[in-house]
Amino acid sequence: MAAAPKAKKSAAEKPQEWKREASPEVAYTASIREAVHYSAKTVNSNAFAAGIRLASDDTFDAPYLTVSSIGPQQVAVDYLQNAGRIATHYKKFGALREPAQRARFIHVPADEEAVIAAALPLLLEGAEHGTHFVDARLRQVLLPTADGIDDENYVALTPLNAAGLSALIGQRVEADIEQKKARNEKPHYRDRALLGYGGSNPQNVGRWVRAMGRAMVFDAPQEQPAVRKAYAIFYKGLQLRDQLKPQLDAYAQWRHKELIVNRGRMNGDLASRSQEAALLTDIANRALALGRAAEAHQLQPKNWALDPDVELTSDKLASIEREIVDTRLRDGTFNKRFALWVTGLVKSHLYHPPGEPGLISVGLSDDDAARLSTVIERVAR
Repeated sequence: MAAAPKAKKSAAEKPQEWKREASPEVAYTASIREAVHYSAKTVNSNAFAAGIRLASDDTFDAPYLTVSSIGPQQVAVDYLQNAGRIATHYKKFGALREPAQRARFIHVPADEEAVIAAALPLLLEGAEHGTHFVDARLRQVLLPTADGIDDENYVALTPLNAAGLSALIGQRVEADIEQKKARNEKPHYRDRALLGYGGSNPQNVGRWVRAMGRAMVFDAPQEQPAVRKAYAIFYKGLQLRDQLKPQLDAYAQWRHKELIVNRGRMNGDLASRSQEAALLTDIANRALALGRAAEAHQLQPKNWALDPDVELTSDKLASIEREIVDTRLRDGTFNKRFALWVTGLVKSHLYHPPGEPGLISVGLSDDDAARLSTVIERVAR
């Protein structure tokens, strides 16, 4: 891809003689019926001729440029393939729709002009041509429509280009330059690339393919880790079970050793219970520390587009997970619910003892969980 040189002013085109068709109604109507917005030829000039024309009401509102978001009637159509006098027909169609192009022809026959005018409303209708199979030269993208890996869980999409959209964008860029010149302002010349669509004879690909080959060049968006983190916290929470794994493992390892030493029973002396309380306190303190850090991150408006005065986390998350991050959501029962949540994590945690096969449960009984929850409650106050 090479940087495009500045466009030079083209010499005035010589007027063209309008060549008549032997059967104007048949020839022009057939060419208009095959007009498309999206053409397979723009992907690979040797591909089987195929394309799609959008109907005038095939529109939707979107914050980006597409044929549908602009409006199909605003985007020039193209021919499927350049066979016979097809390219000449499209020049004639353009001449009768745009005064600047009409000036390029002399002696336009009134009867042929009437035939074309009568056939142009066909462009308001949608159409597909050659889409009954996908040429091997084209690309296919598989998008999932459901969970699973069976064929029916995917839809195959074949991306096609709309060269007419490129032409419209190019016209808008040139118009912006001319407007600034008219106001004695410095024009903004955008970086362009030269892409070799169509090889030595782009006209065989489509009428507007040269416009598609002068693509604008932009810097790629730069990843912003702080913004990515903010949205991850909002939609996924802190995923605390994963983040607390070192502390959960430390408690599980201690408890596992205690059970081995005491032959399957936990020692209930003061030293043992103090050690247990310290390990549980580490888990609780770590969870609250992660929540405080996340809250400080979420309260910085520069990190994301959402309003931190409204929500710091999605309402799809569990209430206790949201409250760990957003202290504004807590009430007088938070410390009790937080303690139950921590003991729940401990009870369901699976630990892999070194040198032993498989995972084991911590084995925390309901009585032990109730006793330890009182320790954790004090942490969360």
